[in-house]
Amino acid sequence: MSGQFERNGVPVSWGLTNQFDVQSDWQILPQLNIEALLAEDQLQLSDRTKPYRFASALETDFSLLNSGHWTNLLNGDRIWTLGIDFGFAYSIGLTLRNIVLPRGGKVFIYSEDREDYLGPLTSRDNTSGFLGIPHVSGSRIIVEYYEPYAYRGQGSFWIDHVAGAYRDLANAVSSDLQCYEEANLLNLPSGASRVASSVLMMMVDYGQKIASATLMNNSRSDATPYVISSSESLIGPASSWVFYFNMNQLRCPNFFTCDRMVLSGATLVRNDTDQGIGLLKLIKSPPATWDVYYCGWSLGMGELPLNLISLHHAEALSLAITDYQTDWSESITDGQILMNLQLTDNGRTFQGSSGAPLFDEEWNLLGIFTGGSTSCNFPGSDQYVLLAESWSDLNSYLDPLQIVQNKIPGIYPEVSFGAGVSADDEISFFPNPAKEWIYISNESDTRILSVVLMNASGQVIEAFEPNVPTISISGLPEGFYFIEFITGKDKFTRKLLIR
Repeated sequence: MSGQFERNGVPVSWGLTNQFDVQSDWQILPQLNIEALLAEDQLQLSDRTKPYRFASALETDFSLLNSGHWTNLLNGDRIWTLGIDFGFAYSIGLTLRNIVLPRGGKVFIYSEDREDYLGPLTSRDNTSGFLGIPHVSGSRIIVEYYEPYAYRGQGSFWIDHVAGAYRDLANAVSSDLQCYEEANLLNLPSGASRVASSVLMMMVDYGQKIASATLMNNSRSDATPYVISSSESLIGPASSWVFYFNMNQLRCPNFFTCDRMVLSGATLVRNDTDQGIGLLKLIKSPPATWDVYYCGWSLGMGELPLNLISLHHAEALSLAITDYQTDWSESITDGQILMNLQLTDNGRTFQGSSGAPLFDEEWNLLGIFTGGSTSCNFPGSDQYVLLAESWSDLNSYLDPLQIVQNKIPGIYPEVSFGAGVSADDEISFFPNPAKEWIYISNESDTRILSVVLMNASGQVIEAFEPNVPTISISGLPEGFYFIEFITGKDKFTRKLLIR
């Protein structure tokens, strides 16, 4: 399963000109009672052990069979669209399940005004479980599924949950902004900008809540995508959790104003509920182009340093920094061994800080945030569980070579800078041999401007603008042909056999 959400091409219906008008049937969901939801949150805001709730999810069962609208195209392909109206929502997130997309099938999700969109999901995303979809801005969104004629009726998926945001993620403002300290180039110490890219915003509970998490290195330094967070943050199926990378002022300040760096899906490797630490493994590794860092870690043997820093996503905001420069104490609650850090300056933690990393002066992860009682008007303390307290559960994963005495450094994964993958490699067609049609598959980030069909002598038979991926070759004599693909960067030719 891919679970990577980038904008690769646009929904097929957007390119239609001479086809039938694509229509959507709308599912009208109950309007959000924002005042009631905010009142519920107010009663729990002081509980820092919990993720930060910003949306309300409804269980649904929408599918290609029981909802939406099918539009048949002139070439035999078809498009299914479903509109979802979640009154007063700032954005909408989905959880899909049992995804079966045939070769050439594509799913896009976009706002009604087409200003925000995700996709496509393809056969690489097929799963018998759940897949979380990042939030798309607006209270009305459209889910679009394109199905080639050759695979008519073979696609299926269910929309299992719809989450409507009653807080605006694009303009999130802390309720205690005067003591929230956003991480930026001015207040980040030397080395922090590197490790900042290892701290993730994690969306859980069917797209309703936000917590913090961290991408970690292991003793093999092989870029296995292990992620650590607090046990209290792990709500809902692991395959439905959504991970936002580089949500910080250095790279991407909020949800909807930059290219998305988002992965969906994880497996729960270990969950030490006694100490409150959970270790996950992402289903897909972040691409090298995202330039993310796998942080180092330390078991904290000996005297711990007095200067410690936490980076976290308090209240679904851009990355925040909390600087601890005071003494610490240890306490035990129901067997959980807690490190209590006093804080008197700015840089408070809030809901959403749950699962945040605690770093030493070498930017190695020491522990995980599990709760706190600080506020702008009261110093209080923040609680962390040291990595060492769960080491018996985690060591076989974080130290598979059994070589670590105390700590390992972080890494940027090694990347080969060879020829790489070109559009020539990622643009193809099928079937071959063909009889009545061919389907153009474009997995590159390059738009195909024209597809030219030539006979064996090189004479042009027809040129197509591929608004839809399926091209009819019905009626052409049997024999060998050439297909020339023209993109904005290059052109290349393939052989085709018609019989």
